[in-house]
Amino acid sequence: MSTVCLIASDTPLPFIDMRILTDYATEFGTVTFLRGFAVGQKSPLPDGDEEAGSMVNKEYVYDFSIEADDTCLEQLKLYLAYNVENGREVDIWSLRLGGDPTKHYTQKIPMKHVKAGTPSTSELNDEVDWYKENFIEPERVKAALNELSVDNIRFVLENSSVCLTVKK
Repeated sequence: MSTVCLIASDTPLPFIDMRILTDYATEFGTVTFLRGFAVGQKSPLPDGDEEAGSMVNKEYVYDFSIEADDTCLEQLKLYLAYNVENGREVDIWSLRLGGDPTKHYTQKIPMKHVKAGTPSTSELNDEVDWYKENFIEPERVKAALNELSVDNIRFVLENSSVCLTVKK
């Protein structure tokens, strides 16, 4: 199970990596993270993942990394301004590949098919997967490039089975 962020387009997009190493002090010492904005390698959708395959419908799909801050937002806007044709749209997705009942979906997932008692993790995961594949329509938000905000980025990063469509 993992959460992936993807950017999808009808036309090819160039790779870019503007992430930087950032150190954080913790009680155990310093931890270094790679943070920022990046469009990575072309990402084939995983075989057999019905959620991703049924939702993402653009030809070119890439790994995507971003933080919900003003710097990344401006980098994303510049990237899209230079690399997307006027009138075109790109989709930014957050997808949970594999079930996880603790993930914050925008829809409550009923557990009516789980046996009474204490279900196993695999039973819960199976129920989440089954429900997603059959009933969840992704929540979609549309924004024009010049109206894109940090709140739009947070929407993608804090939810699953969601799509932010940005139109240039």
